[in-house]
Amino acid sequence: RQSLAIDRRKVSTAHFMQIAILIAFPILLAIALAVRFAGTAKILNIVEYTKVKDPAALHAWAGNRLLLLAFIVAMLGAVSLRLPAYSVLFIIAFVLSVIGVAFWILVGSGKFQS
Repeated sequence: RQSLAIDRRKVSTAHFMQIAILIAFPILLAIALAVRFAGTAKILNIVEYTKVKDPAALHAWAGNRLLLLAFIVAMLGAVSLRLPAYSVLFIIAFVLSVIGVAFWILVGSGKFQS
C-alpha cells in the first residue's frame, strides 16, 4: 500500500511537468507572434534601440527564433505525453532551449546595430 502512494506521487509530478510544458507553448507562441509583428515598437529589453538601424527587421528575425522555440516546446510537450517517465528530461530540455534561444537572440541582435 505504501509503494502505491509513491507511484501516485510520481505520476502526479510527471503530469504536472507535462502540463507545464504544454501550457508554455501557447504563451511562447503569443510572445513570438507579438515580437514578430511588433514593427518599430521597442519591445525587446536586451536591445539598445538607439543603435538599431532597422527595428522591424530585428523584430522579424527575433520573432522567427521565438517561433522556433515555441514549436520545440510543443514537440517536447507532445513527446512527454507519450513518454511520461522522461518528463524531467523534457523540462531540462525546455529550460536549456529557452536559454539557448535567448542567447541566440542576444548575440544575433548585434548584426542589426550600427
